[in-house]
Amino acid sequence: MKTQESPEPTENPRQPMDWLFKMTNNAKEFTRSKDEDSTFVLGVKVVARLMLIGLLILLSPVLLIGLTIAFIAVF
Repeated sequence: MKTQESPEPTENPRQPMDWLFKMTNNAKEFTRSKDEDSTFVLGVKVVARLMLIGLLILLSPVLLIGLTIAFIAVF
């Protein structure tokens, strides 16, 4: 009896990671200070950068727990 092969994935498996890196680069570019920025705009960019860093710090435990559960499930 011949087993049925699974179809090839039509979606790029790295697509979510590529999207994440693209969004991170966009956020970094948006908050990068430029020579023509006024003091107010520079302050807003610094606050936005600090909020992004805080978001990454808040999400890191969730990612660590998720990875731990994934490795436990595999082994």
